[in-house]
Amino acid sequence: MIDGLLCIVDTNNQAIRRYTLEGQMVDIQYPVPVAESTDRTGAYVHMNSIAKVGNRVGLMLHNGKALPLMNSEIVWLDADWRVEERYSLPGHQCHDIVEDDDGHSWHPLSREGDIIRSDGERLHITSDKMTRGLAIGAAAMAVGISTFGPRHLRGTRNGGLVILRRDDFSRREEVNLPAPPTDVLAI
Repeated sequence: MIDGLLCIVDTNNQAIRRYTLEGQMVDIQYPVPVAESTDRTGAYVHMNSIAKVGNRVGLMLHNGKALPLMNSEIVWLDADWRVEERYSLPGHQCHDIVEDDDGHSWHPLSREGDIIRSDGERLHITSDKMTRGLAIGAAAMAVGISTFGPRHLRGTRNGGLVILRRDDFSRREEVNLPAPPTDVLAI
């Protein structure tokens, strides 16, 4: 929910579809130029996450189809849904924007198997899987991990959750899952 509206990321069309809670479409925002999903130049950014952090709206640009490989990026939008700030992350094929209690945003650096906080704190989670899905609670963080593979096989791959303590980021436990998590939510 952003400004009382349900905001759906339309990855393929590089758009944000906004709806009322009753399901009526309000509008479609195009904060980055539309590009064919088959584009390999970097014009197709594979936008995959949206979040309101403080008073700003951020989008994750995965950039995974670009050749040569491009780092993922975060864009911050102004009140009119135009890009106000854009910067690269030190990772590839990233997902998620999650705010912690201190106002920092966290992102899985998916291909590297790490997560990173907006102040530069970086935690290595896994050496043989990608990180995707992140939830932050008062005492713990949950990081989704999954085996990477061709899109048509991803539902058949295994995954898991790594639970970290919030106070020192030590590993509390790892939970094996029969399929890869795509989103994790702290309730």
